[in-house]
Amino acid sequence: MKAHKPTTLRRAALAAVLALAVACSDDDVPDIPSFLHLDAIDLVPPTENAVTTDSGFYSADIVAAYISVQRSGSRAVDTIGLFELPLTAPILINGDVEYINIYPAIAQSGKHSILPHYPLYSPIRLAGSARVGADTVPLRFAPGDTLNLGRQASVCNLTPQEVLLYDAFEPVNPSFSLAGDIGWVSDDRAGACIGTGYATLHVADTLSEASFHINRTFAITNPGNIAYLEFDYRGDLDLEISMRSSYTVGGSPVTLPVMVVYASQQWKHMYVNLGRTWSTFNHNPQFEIHFKALNEYMIDGDLFLDNLKLITSDKTL
Repeated sequence: MKAHKPTTLRRAALAAVLALAVACSDDDVPDIPSFLHLDAIDLVPPTENAVTTDSGFYSADIVAAYISVQRSGSRAVDTIGLFELPLTAPILINGDVEYINIYPAIAQSGKHSILPHYPLYSPIRLAGSARVGADTVPLRFAPGDTLNLGRQASVCNLTPQEVLLYDAFEPVNPSFSLAGDIGWVSDDRAGACIGTGYATLHVADTLSEASFHINRTFAITNPGNIAYLEFDYRGDLDLEISMRSSYTVGGSPVTLPVMVVYASQQWKHMYVNLGRTWSTFNHNPQFEIHFKALNEYMIDGDLFLDNLKLITSDKTL
């Protein structure tokens, strides 16, 4: 599932450039724009005090970036816009800049096209110059020229207490069980997304759906926290994700859908924001996570999960 179509992002970029042009005086705006280029943002584990060194934990798909620039001698920060990676953004600024700020963005995967700034990935702030491969380039814009930032790196900014669940389905005892007709393959490097293990579910062509859930109750006690479910997924079937609260109506626990993820024959990294659904439970701290494979066309199908984790944090956007 792709994020915003490039045409949508181009329109957003053009609007941002026009807004910047209006905000600047005529003397500040060059007749010819310069350009900022960024190939990709790599996600790397912290050099010290990493949450885990387990295979797959830091896998991610940063698909876009928010860019802002602080010009030399100015206290104001100019918002350039949101761009799909790799990006080449027009910049109506001439001369040296104090800072370039890059905020990693991820796709809220599924039947949605949302690109939120993900607060668990540290922003990249370049001051004065930038390291690009073996070279150091000054942060300066010149009309008609391109400032090439190459590949930059961000850090997954977590503490152990913020990781409520993680399992890579490797050949060790799993940290939880998936209740339902779902199995666990522990030694298949070719079939796994990362490492050697994954969870698997087969749905016969006689079934229209198949349900399973994480056999554990989670609790988030701070109503201001964000909550994300992350996992790698591929398969023949759409996958519905829902939350079941200990909050009850008529004596029954309330279950609400969060997202439906499209089937994909390629491994996709999913970010599922649980916050809005959790808030409808009046931030009741306890909840379960449920899944449903949807077999609308009654086929003989399979789905696979890998690197499943649940993360909460009080970090804000």
